[in-house]
Amino acid sequence: MSVNGVSSGTNTFTSSKDVIENPKGQLQKDAFLKLFLEELKHQDPTAPMDADKILTQTSQLTTLEAQEEQKKAMQSITEAMISQQASNAEWVETQGEMKAALEAISQSLGASSENGIFNKYNAVSMIGKMVETDVKGVKLTSNESQKFELYFDREIDGSKPGAVAILDDEGNIVRSMPLSSLDGKKGLISFEWDTRDNEGKYVAPNKEYNIVAEYNLDEETGQVDATRIGRGKVDSVLYNSGEPMLKIGSLVLPLNSAVEFYQ
Repeated sequence: MSVNGVSSGTNTFTSSKDVIENPKGQLQKDAFLKLFLEELKHQDPTAPMDADKILTQTSQLTTLEAQEEQKKAMQSITEAMISQQASNAEWVETQGEMKAALEAISQSLGASSENGIFNKYNAVSMIGKMVETDVKGVKLTSNESQKFELYFDREIDGSKPGAVAILDDEGNIVRSMPLSSLDGKKGLISFEWDTRDNEGKYVAPNKEYNIVAEYNLDEETGQVDATRIGRGKVDSVLYNSGEPMLKIGSLVLPLNSAVEFYQ
């Protein structure tokens, strides 16, 4: 015989909806509340549950709710950390791809430690500036006349001593060309050397001859203006197979031949 759906012998629930499925054996909040209400509903009217027990179970329910909220918060934190780790891994991978792409671009442009991508495109900013290069003279392959240019920063004073000097590889002057006829001129000036020395003899070919000039000598102070071949104002920048070339008058030199730039 049963009373209110409860067996008097075993005190078990007979309704299928009252069976709480919990395969892990953990009492959830809803199940705990349902059991508590069923216990209140089926208590013996002659011996009702005391207040302390009700308070204890209510406290247990509150504790269970707090634990579930804490569990949810921990799950959210864990998911956020996993997501952050995935984002970090993706960022590292992206950085690696960007680095590989930049290296590929650098290689395709033929960049090197001496003449990198920056120098190639920064060369344009050198237009209009003075440049000193590693070119110091001309190399004769025969005794044909040699044309060259010198850049004079100040006007040539024809009344003062001054000359273009052509020197051999030992520093000896083999030819001197006076500047008196160029009075008042400055900037880039063209010259021609017939490859003869001061005695009218042809100099030895297959050698390099340095070319310098001193002018406006102040005989009282000894101060003198000087210039040399291979220096002058950058007129423009040309590109040969992607490599920048500096145009200085009639000279066209690779960028890495420049020693110094200045105003």
